[in-house]
Amino acid sequence: MNSLSSSVLFVGISLLVSVVCQEYPVDASWFADRWTHDDWDAALAQFQEQGGSIVWQRGANFRLRPGGALEIENDPDYVWCTALEQCTSKAILEIETAGLVVGNWFTYANNEIYDDSVLLKCPMDIVIESSRVYHRLIVPHDTYSEDWDCSFTKGQTVDIIFTLFNGIDPHALVLEVAQERGMTVYMPQPCIPGVSDQLPAFYEFNSRVMQNYETRYGTNPSYAGVYQTNEAWLGDWYQYLVDVYSVLSVQIRAFGRQFVISPYVDVNRDQVGNASVAAQKEGFKAMARSGCDVIAVQEGRGCAKGAYFWNFQKNTPVEDVDPVLAEIVDYLARIERPHFTFDEGFSGSNQQLFKAFEDAVDELYQEEGVKTELWLNLEAFEYLRDAPCLPVDVGGNGMAELLDRTEKQRIDWGLTVAGARPTTIISFAWDADYLCTDGGFAMSLSDEMKQDWDRPIISLFDGSSNVLGFNIATAGVVFNITCSSGAQYSVSATKTNPTYGEQNNRSHLLQQATIPFSTCTSDSWVCISATNKAGKTSYHEWCYEH
Repeated sequence: MNSLSSSVLFVGISLLVSVVCQEYPVDASWFADRWTHDDWDAALAQFQEQGGSIVWQRGANFRLRPGGALEIENDPDYVWCTALEQCTSKAILEIETAGLVVGNWFTYANNEIYDDSVLLKCPMDIVIESSRVYHRLIVPHDTYSEDWDCSFTKGQTVDIIFTLFNGIDPHALVLEVAQERGMTVYMPQPCIPGVSDQLPAFYEFNSRVMQNYETRYGTNPSYAGVYQTNEAWLGDWYQYLVDVYSVLSVQIRAFGRQFVISPYVDVNRDQVGNASVAAQKEGFKAMARSGCDVIAVQEGRGCAKGAYFWNFQKNTPVEDVDPVLAEIVDYLARIERPHFTFDEGFSGSNQQLFKAFEDAVDELYQEEGVKTELWLNLEAFEYLRDAPCLPVDVGGNGMAELLDRTEKQRIDWGLTVAGARPTTIISFAWDADYLCTDGGFAMSLSDEMKQDWDRPIISLFDGSSNVLGFNIATAGVVFNITCSSGAQYSVSATKTNPTYGEQNNRSHLLQQATIPFSTCTSDSWVCISATNKAGKTSYHEWCYEH
């Protein structure tokens, strides 16, 4: 076959596998590792059928070994390094022979293949090929400099890093399949250690991993950047993490790649007292200033750190509006409190939080010239263990805990309260929350979305005539209005814009409708839902409050 025929064939295949049947607004997710091309292809094909196009991957821990060489020698993953190759004793001998002092020992086991020309930067770095492939790096303990020339001084303390590779790199495989399918991948960045004296070694190692990604995958159009796994609470933004982000963002942005994170909200009074929406907005800004190109905020509803309620409902018992949330709150607090209200349980709502984050994006750019993207991270689980979703992903890239999955109406609810705010929507986690039927579900969450993808979702109403949402710009959609006075009526749109999201840097599926609205203008609140031509009505209402 000549090269022209091959190119035509490849383009044809790419077009074929990129076809989407039903598009739900969840664009991105985390996936458990897969170890063959076919397994990745099947998973990404299923995700594309639902409307997905972006894969995020979690990095492993940059693991301090407090027990030093002995701890590594007793780790079964490193037995072929220590018992067969004496890699720990040889490292100590070489370090002491060079007049250096042994400091910390680290391991990094993310099953990644490394380019020796990148990872083995200095003369004391080696690759050890046994029943596993190990790289051993010797790096400064006390300082990090991007201009380090591999020189040491007598008496200097050094750290030892061992990596582990078992022969199959699931990250390389997903990039290969993603390229074939026209999808995007954010690769795993090593997880930030929690102690500052480990940072020099971590920075040096991370710099090489980022260079390795560029060397190996720089020509792959699917490679967009890296995801930093270490998650921060926005309400008490940990200056330590913000400072580390500032270094890591420079290391990856140097290659023109994006640095992305997924911090979490928490307005649960049991967990964080009276943490304010304003404080979490400031945390968002601090992380953006550190160089985070994408901030995919964990909404918190699945683990009761966030809540869906309108201001007029704050004195309403949580169980009357969201009984599953009430159950999670009690489960985590280990007490039963019947009839506690939203105001008693939460210091703010998800509606307030994501409006604040949307405002923060605009303020950062207008006032400081700082650019970042707000993504919405919808939690596809419920922090309960009545019928856990299986299998658990012991690798931690997908759902690693025994927890119940949620259902589509709750994901729709998350989009109702916050879906008009972000650029993109991501959800944790594909494995296995979107795939299991544990808990008596008739179908998986993914299948439910494919079956019910066209149900209208209202994500914003400005109290006059402007409505934003999903599946609201199609013919035959009717908007149902309920007012605080008790009045109810229905109207049809006078104008629609099906490409509103694409035009305004929001979800590409976000649509706009203009409706006639003149009744109930003085009511304290007005709630709106929509019904499509097939008779499907929004699961939840958007409420405008005067």
